[in-house]
Amino acid sequence: MFSDLLTRARFGKELNSEKEIRFSLDNRIFVEAILDFMFFETPDKVVIVDWKAGFNTNANAREQLLVYAFAFLKCGWWVALNCENIELIEANLMTGDSYRYLITQEDLGDVDDR
Repeated sequence: MFSDLLTRARFGKELNSEKEIRFSLDNRIFVEAILDFMFFETPDKVVIVDWKAGFNTNANAREQLLVYAFAFLKCGWWVALNCENIELIEANLMTGDSYRYLITQEDLGDVDDR
């Protein structure tokens, strides 16, 4: 259940809904990501949440969340953080299910290669 997630967020800092992250990867590629919800659980740990609102439980938002994490780390706003300090959560508002994804540098490299 994502009620645990909401309890964690209640005690978090810098809660942001629809957080816009924009930056240039190079002189040709501009990246824009809009995070559904994010908060800092501790000063060095961020939680990024992607809300889902459908009954299709076969879908998986891991790839989308990896792109959010990539944008979060590459934008330059939080330079002290790394992938070990990011928790990715897919939370379905209709079913109450939530899925937690851990990420590695290799995962982020795969995103960068795309």
